[in-house]
Amino acid sequence: MMKNSMTTIACTLAAAAAAVSVAAVAGCEQTPCTVTENEDGSSTITCPDGSTATIAGGAAGAAGAAGADGADGADGADGADGTDGVDGVDGVDGGELLACGGEFFEVDQLGLLAGCEEIVGGAVILIDETSDVSALGSLQRVHGSLTIVVITDDPTFALTFPALTSIDEEFVVVTDEEPIARLSLPTLTAVARDFSTFGIAAVEAPSLLGVSVIELSQVNEVTLSSLRRANDLEISSDGALELELSATAQVNFVRITAPDASGCLIPALPSIVAACEQDSCELDLLSNEGASCDNCPDIVNNDQSDIDRDGDGDVCDGDIDGDTVINADDLQPTISTVCRDSDSDGCDDCANGAPNPADDGADTDGDGVCDDSVPEACTLRGSALVCGVSTAAGSAALCASLGLTLPVFHNDGDQQALVDDIGNIEYWIGLNDTAVEGTFVWADGTTFDFETESNFNDGEPNNSNNEDCVEAFGNNRWNDLQCGDTRGTVCPLSPSFNGRTDNCVDDDNADQADGDDDGVGNVCDNCVDVANADQADDDVDGVGNACEV
Repeated sequence: MMKNSMTTIACTLAAAAAAVSVAAVAGCEQTPCTVTENEDGSSTITCPDGSTATIAGGAAGAAGAAGADGADGADGADGADGTDGVDGVDGVDGGELLACGGEFFEVDQLGLLAGCEEIVGGAVILIDETSDVSALGSLQRVHGSLTIVVITDDPTFALTFPALTSIDEEFVVVTDEEPIARLSLPTLTAVARDFSTFGIAAVEAPSLLGVSVIELSQVNEVTLSSLRRANDLEISSDGALELELSATAQVNFVRITAPDASGCLIPALPSIVAACEQDSCELDLLSNEGASCDNCPDIVNNDQSDIDRDGDGDVCDGDIDGDTVINADDLQPTISTVCRDSDSDGCDDCANGAPNPADDGADTDGDGVCDDSVPEACTLRGSALVCGVSTAAGSAALCASLGLTLPVFHNDGDQQALVDDIGNIEYWIGLNDTAVEGTFVWADGTTFDFETESNFNDGEPNNSNNEDCVEAFGNNRWNDLQCGDTRGTVCPLSPSFNGRTDNCVDDDNADQADGDDDGVGNVCDNCVDVANADQADDDVDGVGNACEV
């Protein structure tokens, strides 16, 4: 959390740039900060309010000297004062080295970052309308803190980091007296410490999963749709506030200040309720004082999960998925298209969202065996079925009902191949330590090798609040999680899985006889005595390759 005011920060940063007037930054007026050069090459900045900051200069200068060896070596000569050191590092490999050193970049120096994928040592960057912001397009990672000061009176100004994924320390964006329109961070997934903005109308970080502190001031639109963890969340708006936050975020402290927010915000923000059921929470919903928004007031339910959106939290809802079959009688109480198969035709009675055995799936050949056993809740994506969200046990049971298991990975290639098919979603994998804490086992019974197979995030698994199950993200990283939380259900297909109940969908065969047990019924099998699930027949003579003489 930023302890100093944004005004003080802006003043301090502006004073470090010789070509930028201190008076151009909000709050500094005409009283300049003083800059003292130290023997080690660093500079100490002292502002009128007594705040100080030190900016190192020697390290960047050394990097600049290295530029003599590369295509950009001409700029490396500036390394003596640390200003153009970043370009000098680029020069080592003829301009092809992707990691760049960084300290301070004035408004006309963004070109020095063109092509850089990583900034080593963090950076402070001044930006105005003349700055070449396209130079930030390759930046993926910052090793240290990144501070952006935007000096403009253009309210439509927008700033985008299209490839930035992680920042090792703090990320701060401040403006001068005039706010700007938008800060877009479409690929950012992690900020190790604070994420703070001041004077930006819309802040978008839809991929952000974890951060220590989020502090957004003077903002009207916030998109944090993938947020999973934040110690503190503080958002303040001078007017109407639009919020898009994850329904399963874990937040310890929340303060929302939005005088024009309409209606009760909590149902749309279950993560805030999670925080507000803890003693440390402050919730300043100025237009909603006294509103009761707990969807299960008599039972603690921090996540406020409500799968069927009927206003009753799942923990106190007798029919969680809204398919009219009570939970006790429902094979999958969290999936509306799965409940039971009362007529034993192989298709679930709730295939269309409500129990109706007479309308539970297509039966092309009219033999009383329905064509497809894959629940309506599932979609086929390449090598796997993706079947909505459920608890870890619910997801495992659904996969098991199809003769499948949750994903099991013994190498990175297996996991990447699955992600290529299913896309960037969060889902349960078949790994848990429910039997013995700290001893993880795979769902198919194979041994888990922590040294060679683990893709846990740094600091994970940590068993916080008894986390015994494991989720995976689209970036192939893992996190241990409480088994009762809800995540996506993914069932990788086995070689024998063909997705059908009727083993001859076009031919009447109520007995479903299958002599070679290859999943293809005898009446339509082109090689009845030899298993050939693929039914390959290269010469199209009606006799499968497997038994062709």
